[in-house]
Amino acid sequence: MLFLQFAGAKVQKNIGFQAISTNLFCTFALNLTIYMKLLVKYSGIALIILGVLLFSTLQILHFTFVNIVTFIPLAIVIVGVSLHVWSKKRESRY
Repeated sequence: MLFLQFAGAKVQKNIGFQAISTNLFCTFALNLTIYMKLLVKYSGIALIILGVLLFSTLQILHFTFVNIVTFIPLAIVIVGVSLHVWSKKRESRY
């Protein structure tokens, strides 16, 4: 196409779809960034609550005799606490 433009031929470009797709992607990326900031802010608390609910469910169902099953909620709680502390420390910046 570049060669045809130098030769004097008029080349029409279809930029309609490209402009629409670029606009949609930019809007999606901006919304994703906003929601990801909100998600990271509260994901630590959500993981802690999920881990505690799994612990209580395992206790009610009497599945506490299997070690691997009890280590999964423990790992979820530890990740949640560390993520919550990291986000709070990053938020304050003192």
